[in-house]
Amino acid sequence: MVVATASPASSASPSAPTTLWQATMQTDSEFNIENPSALICHTQYKFVLDLSVGSAGTVKGSGTADLMDVPACPRKYDVVIVEKISFLVTGVKGKDGFTLTVEETGDFEPAGSIDLTGMLVSLSGDATSGTFTVTAPFTDASGELASNNFPRTTTAGSGIYTTENALVVAQQTTTQ
Repeated sequence: MVVATASPASSASPSAPTTLWQATMQTDSEFNIENPSALICHTQYKFVLDLSVGSAGTVKGSGTADLMDVPACPRKYDVVIVEKISFLVTGVKGKDGFTLTVEETGDFEPAGSIDLTGMLVSLSGDATSGTFTVTAPFTDASGELASNNFPRTTTAGSGIYTTENALVVAQQTTTQ
C-alpha cells in the first residue's frame, strides 16, 4: 500500500487554522479457505477520505470505500457484496508523515450487503473490528507527499483474508 501526502492548504480562520488533505487508498482483497484451499471471492475497492488537519497536527475526517471491481467470485452464493462503506477518520500529522485511524461506521450500501472478501478483517487484523490504522510517511523534503504500499493478512477460523493496499495523502487547494 502506498501512502502519499501533500502539504495542507492554510485555513482562513486565524484562531484555529486547518488544512485540507485527501487520502486515497486502493485495496485488492481476497478471501480464501485453507482446507481444501479455494478462492471464495476477490474484490477491489477505492477509499476516498477527506481530512482536516488542525494547527497542532490533529486529524479528523470522513469518507467512503467504493467497490470498483470483482475480478473473481466463484463462491459468492446468494450474498450481496457491499458496494459502499462509510468511515470516520482520526489521527495525527507529524514531522515524518501521517498516522490515520479509520473506523467503519456500520453504514454498508446496499443495506444487508456484506464485506465478502474480508477487506476490513485483513486491514484491522481482527474479525470483529472495522477499525484499522495506517501510516503514511512523507516521501519528499517539502512534506507535501507521503506514500506507503503494504500488504495485510489475517486468519480467522479456516479463512485467510489478504489485501494489498496503496495509500496516498495529498494536500487540497481549498481551505477551511
